[in-house]
Amino acid sequence: MKDRLRVGIVGARRGAGHIRPFTTITETEVTAICDLSEDTLHEVGDRFSVPKRFTDYEEMLADDIDIVVLGTPENLHVPQSIAAMEAGKHVVSEVTAATSMEQCYELVRAVRKSKTKYMMAENKCYTRSNMLVGNMVRQGLFGDIYFGEGEYLHDIKVLHHDSSGNPTWRYYWQVGINRCNYATHSLGPVMDWFDERVVSVVLSWD
Repeated sequence: MKDRLRVGIVGARRGAGHIRPFTTITETEVTAICDLSEDTLHEVGDRFSVPKRFTDYEEMLADDIDIVVLGTPENLHVPQSIAAMEAGKHVVSEVTAATSMEQCYELVRAVRKSKTKYMMAENKCYTRSNMLVGNMVRQGLFGDIYFGEGEYLHDIKVLHHDSSGNPTWRYYWQVGINRCNYATHSLGPVMDWFDERVVSVVLSWD
């Protein structure tokens, strides 16, 4: 039995936010990061003293890590999750977990086939305000909860183009498709406030 589970993070810039939380868990340590940009890779690696650095995802999967954290563009989450599970790694994926229903089915099939664990990490469940409301619910301050409604508003147009004016992945996956990208940001906390399993959810947007 290993003293610590070794964590590898792919998508160094976006995934860097996961490094500090893992350092607070005595059973885990971040030992590897992966990014296509060597400048980003070494900037993040030096800042957090991460020893192993990769520009090739498959090479990181071949390393002796136990958990893979996906901080990459959302269209890569399913193929990268499947590749990690097939390599025998546990997976923590940022939202959005998948970009189509077919990808959802592919992911579910891979999870059922794998002996490793998969988790979609919905961080909004753990913000201070949402944790506070959840505690108030458990204290009974709102009586018996039978209905919940949530809304997530976040203007991230500034992230749709890089500093040179070129479209980023968000420009296509968050603007070019008529869908709700971050439904779990609003649904996750609300569903967590119910003591019973939620059986009906209505999602709508203008």
